[in-house]
Amino acid sequence: MFKNPGGSLKNYGKVVFIIFVIAAIAGGIAVFVGAGSLGRYNGGAAFGMVIVGIVVIAVGIFMAYLLSIFVIAFGELVENSTVIRRMMENGAVMPDMQQSEYKPYVPQKNINLEKNIDAVAICPFCGKDNKADASFCRQCGKKLN
Repeated sequence: MFKNPGGSLKNYGKVVFIIFVIAAIAGGIAVFVGAGSLGRYNGGAAFGMVIVGIVVIAVGIFMAYLLSIFVIAFGELVENSTVIRRMMENGAVMPDMQQSEYKPYVPQKNINLEKNIDAVAICPFCGKDNKADASFCRQCGKKLN
């Protein structure tokens, strides 16, 4: 349907930000004009309206920023998923991360367990001496057999 939906969403997010900032500034100016029409005899109320106008502008810009971040992030997600789908259609295979992390430990011949009598279980992954009743290695944290 669309050639680049992720890119379109990211551009839409930028446009939404600009429109919402303009709306927030216009709303703040409208409050300022309302404060000016109160006249000089209602000084406290006019000052309160000025503060409200500043808050309207600040909150409006912040909300515009948040909304645009979500729309742009969703566009990035759609763009990346489209790239992954195209890679998979072309026969690309995702790497198996668990297989590449697994490196079985080959024990050295000169391990001296007598230096620490409690350390009798050797981790098959990193080679660290562990207590006999240990369930996990104290160095790498992997489960001991």
